[in-house]
Amino acid sequence: MPRPILAEVGDKVFLLIKEYEDATVEKRGQVVSDTRRYFCQLIDVLITDLNSVSQELSKTSGGMPQCQMLLQFIRHGVDNFPWLFVHEPATSDDPTPDMSQARGDLVALTQDGYKVSKGFSCWVMCHLLRLLAEPKCEPLHTISLDILTSMLQMIRIKDVFMYQELATEFVALIGSTSNDMSLILSLISVSKTIFRFGEITMTEQAIRLTYFVQGEDTSAPGSQTMKDVPVTIKYFANLYLLQIALSRLIGHLVPELCQFLAHQVPLLWAGLCCQLEVGGPSLKKESLAVLTALITHVGLPSAGVLDYLVGCGLALLKILSTRGAVSEGDVPGLERSLAGCLNAVYQVDEHTRQPAHCIPPHHICATLEVLSVLLAGNGLDNLQTKELRSCVCGLLCYIYRHVPEGYEGCVSLRQHHLQQAVLGLLQHLGTAVHLGTAAGSKQYLVPCLFEAICAKMPPVKGEDPALQQHPARGQGSSDQEGISSGDEKLEKRGKLSRRRSQLPTQSQRTTSSKQPSHTGVSQSIEKPEVYQLLEKKLQELCLKLQQESTKENLLGLLEGVRVAVEVSVRCAASQGIVKDWIPASHLQNLCGVWFTTLKQTPGLLSKDDLKECYLLVVQSIGAVLSVSDTSAFGGENLQFMTMVLSFPWLLEDQNWLDLRLSGCCSTKEAAGLCGQFADTIGDEAKPLCVHLLALVPREVAPKWRIHIMKAALS
Repeated sequence: MPRPILAEVGDKVFLLIKEYEDATVEKRGQVVSDTRRYFCQLIDVLITDLNSVSQELSKTSGGMPQCQMLLQFIRHGVDNFPWLFVHEPATSDDPTPDMSQARGDLVALTQDGYKVSKGFSCWVMCHLLRLLAEPKCEPLHTISLDILTSMLQMIRIKDVFMYQELATEFVALIGSTSNDMSLILSLISVSKTIFRFGEITMTEQAIRLTYFVQGEDTSAPGSQTMKDVPVTIKYFANLYLLQIALSRLIGHLVPELCQFLAHQVPLLWAGLCCQLEVGGPSLKKESLAVLTALITHVGLPSAGVLDYLVGCGLALLKILSTRGAVSEGDVPGLERSLAGCLNAVYQVDEHTRQPAHCIPPHHICATLEVLSVLLAGNGLDNLQTKELRSCVCGLLCYIYRHVPEGYEGCVSLRQHHLQQAVLGLLQHLGTAVHLGTAAGSKQYLVPCLFEAICAKMPPVKGEDPALQQHPARGQGSSDQEGISSGDEKLEKRGKLSRRRSQLPTQSQRTTSSKQPSHTGVSQSIEKPEVYQLLEKKLQELCLKLQQESTKENLLGLLEGVRVAVEVSVRCAASQGIVKDWIPASHLQNLCGVWFTTLKQTPGLLSKDDLKECYLLVVQSIGAVLSVSDTSAFGGENLQFMTMVLSFPWLLEDQNWLDLRLSGCCSTKEAAGLCGQFADTIGDEAKPLCVHLLALVPREVAPKWRIHIMKAALS
């Protein structure tokens, strides 16, 4: 159809649409029929012949292709003129008393109108599916999918019954293409050749999909007879693209499908799991996204389908952790989709902190076995996205926190798998920067190692656990009932001032730390084997950082030190034994390592890496300062950490007030280091430094820290 004729038909359609608004009830039926006829002519000429469409899309000049203009016109019609696709029943205004005949005619007209509108909608959808199954029409796939989604959403609002019928056909279409195992297995066996090397393999026999086909015609009063053109799959690429498009479409409609087509959800589960097992990377990614949405809305599937789903997910995790047969470009999206699905299965309720689903024991056992092999075999480094790495470590934390010992079966086998997994985590320390919280990314190694160590430590003695979780329950309320809001504030201030006056100074903490403890509580807690291995690993990392650091491994080693320090601090603080497990001598060695690292990095790293290096040191210091009120770290160590945290402001003032340095770093060396890092400290580090300076004990350089606070506020 030449372009002038396309414009002419479009003008006729707009005139009919305008006429529809002013037409009477009797005349609207003819207007709708004429409008649909023109739409059918445009669709039949412009997007039925896929070869012509692909040739038009391949042209580099001449403006927007006519087929694309038509699709935009169809989307405009779906959004603004729903009466083209959904029959709007007319009301009878006949005032005669005998309404039986009129009511019968009205029902007949309504049935005919429903049949015609559904036939027209199916006819349009069938042509859009043909575009989605054609690789050469890929520029039109996005807008075609948008039109299908908008059509179904609009039909759901206007006619729920028609929506149920059409959505059922889409779900069955996924099930049919997925359940034809002979076809699917052939597709997957040649998918590498088809998509990696660009070859096209034709099927032995063309596949004719009978969905959205209404017969030879849709005969009804005022309707236009149009011959159906079914979707025919000739190449494996056609089927693969169609499956991807259908999965994306279903993904947009999951909430409505779960509400209006609950009886079709089991078929959808089975079809998506089959696609996950035998589909290519893109199809796996889309199937995982839809499965995640289904779990979110309806929970876990039946036992048999859950076995299928978990088995496929764990198998895919093995492939990704070994960098198996997955093309490089598909890995990040596939990993994120898999992480989302596994997190949905092993979900923990945000409010109750309890598992949202009941996971059968054999799934826990299979998951633990996969994690053991993956972490022990350096599989965490092979994963490319932080989402999946975080998910893997989150699964291990889930087992430690929420799965009691013996739930999944043999206790000795569980202990063996957990031991292998934890040893694998320790091997990852210092190997890569992306394993931790560098540059503010989410950490996940720390919780795993913390849970592994706490599992071997005795429970905290003292208060009742219920009182620890709800401190207000242990306080009396009878003497507080008559206190007004002003008196309550004064009392709180008085208590706070008395508490501050009772806090020991740094010298008192240092003196008390030298005195032997007679309570016997801390001495009875032995360091678990995992904690001892962590300390040994920390010593190795510090030694390498001082003697064998290079441009390639320095940030990785420094990140490993940060993780080990934070785990040690958390474990000691959870038992109230920071003074015993992290003495001042231990912190002095760490300060020496940090000073040596800061001293040698300007000659090794680039400006961006220097920013990362300083941030990692600040984060490590932050882990230590988080327990400074319950420890005796020594004045020299605290002065050094205060100096490092003051890098953004040291060069701005010649007088450092009461900031005094001694020990591993002199004032001259501190000024030199600050000059080397002055231009590399990013905006992310400054707020963190201000926050950590507030955690320093009050007797350590109070005037200098107050000066920094004022400078930060101004």
